[in-house]
Amino acid sequence: METLSHLPANTQTAQTDLAYNRIDALLRAYGFSHAVTRSRYCLEILEQALEASTKEAEQALETVAARIALRRIHSGVIAISEAAELATEAVSVEDLYLALQAAKIPQNAAEIILSGSSIDESRLETIRAHYQSQAKPSLRRTSMGAPSLRFDAIDEVTNSTERYLQKHPVVLKALKLSIASITLYIVYIFAR
Repeated sequence: METLSHLPANTQTAQTDLAYNRIDALLRAYGFSHAVTRSRYCLEILEQALEASTKEAEQALETVAARIALRRIHSGVIAISEAAELATEAVSVEDLYLALQAAKIPQNAAEIILSGSSIDESRLETIRAHYQSQAKPSLRRTSMGAPSLRFDAIDEVTNSTERYLQKHPVVLKALKLSIASITLYIVYIFAR
């Protein structure tokens, strides 16, 4: 496993750990799942960030490293878009990322995105197929029509309630008494 041992000792600090972890998290988020590959590119990007951070002293190493990693991913995706002959102004980047994930490019061929390696025609066809199969909404007017009213459900509830109240006359009397008392109370409130 590669390490940062070939770098000067004064550059191995907590900042390099934070920057390495940030790059690793970004690469994992973009689907680069192979740990050895991720480690190799994390070290490459970290070296670039260390060189760039000496020029940009006001920026944190972690920020510079994340910017470099995102720039490499974005430029790799644009290069794939151009190689697949997708019009760059019409390409939805999110759909292209999904197509790359579906074609398993970040998992199996990370060098295509991160190093700008050439891509073979079979992978380009796979990417095109996945890109074109992305779900696109089809907007068209539909009419659901008027819902049909079902009065049989109301009739069933009414009949079952009536049968219940006939079987339990005490509940019927209590219901009548409560309705009468509520009505009298409402009249009393408004009459005051």
